[in-house]
Amino acid sequence: MQPLPPLNEPIKPFTSQAATAWPRVLSVADLGSGGQPVTWLWDGYLARGSITVLTSQWKAGKTTLLSLLLARMNTGGTLAGRAVAKARAVIVSEEHQSLWQDRARRLELGDHALFCRPFSELPDMAAWNRLLDHLAELHASQGIDLIVIDPLIMFFPLGAECNAELMRQALEGLRRLTIMGMSVLVLHHPKKGTLRPGQGSRGTGLLPGMADIVIEMFPYCRLDLPDPRRRLHAYSRHAATPPLWLIELNAAHTDYSGRMPNLEDDVPPSWQPLCAILAAAQTPLTIKEILYDWEPGLPTPASNTLWRWLDQAAHQGLIVKSGTGSKKDPFRYRLSRR
Repeated sequence: MQPLPPLNEPIKPFTSQAATAWPRVLSVADLGSGGQPVTWLWDGYLARGSITVLTSQWKAGKTTLLSLLLARMNTGGTLAGRAVAKARAVIVSEEHQSLWQDRARRLELGDHALFCRPFSELPDMAAWNRLLDHLAELHASQGIDLIVIDPLIMFFPLGAECNAELMRQALEGLRRLTIMGMSVLVLHHPKKGTLRPGQGSRGTGLLPGMADIVIEMFPYCRLDLPDPRRRLHAYSRHAATPPLWLIELNAAHTDYSGRMPNLEDDVPPSWQPLCAILAAAQTPLTIKEILYDWEPGLPTPASNTLWRWLDQAAHQGLIVKSGTGSKKDPFRYRLSRR
């Protein structure tokens, strides 16, 4: 190992490049106190100059939510209890044109632009950048405010989803659009298996890391049950983004109501016996121990049903789960302080 130079000897630079190649170093005083206010297209979720990633299970309602958002942007208004600005969007969609014709007829989507299946196969980086160049031209010529990629896997360059460097290059292309003042919304699918909050998107973590706002949409209960409610868990650089929001689709599928969830939403009546058992326990319990303590006279759930209840409650922060799930270290559950 080479010894360090003496303190009185100047350290040689790593490279011979001129220091003027780097941007000027700013002090905090240089930043000032004014700043540019955030301009929201959808309050808390879509901002000009920002990238938003919306992740949910396939066929769970992402495009339905997008369609209603586009309808509100036609004139401005509210969606799910949050303000929507009048704006014009371009949607790059995997769906056939006929599906969008039906939505446009039912919802009066307005004067948005649409690219249905622009690629016959997954694009390479050059084709991806050509698409972004075309979107930039539309912004300049037609005043586009929002770019929607629905979904990411069908349009990002081949291999970019799981390759950090390719993902970085693809996202830099989207960042160029935000520098022009547009908002970008990327619809994405989750990874398989149990999801941890904030880690739902599949592929490299660079996508949620570089995004300004990450939204994870979950069904209120099981996806195979006819429940119109969805939970939006959000992670954002902006204080205006609500961390948790409960939305509900109306019977006509033409609007979402929205509000902050409360404890009554999180504890359905079927969970009351479960909560009573956990509240009385001195230590965390396994599923077998919970079933052993189940109150006589009440319908006893199957072990897999109980596991689903517990997993949902743990995801909502109502129950704390510990253990690895192995035979020697089974999952154990206790009520959270909430």
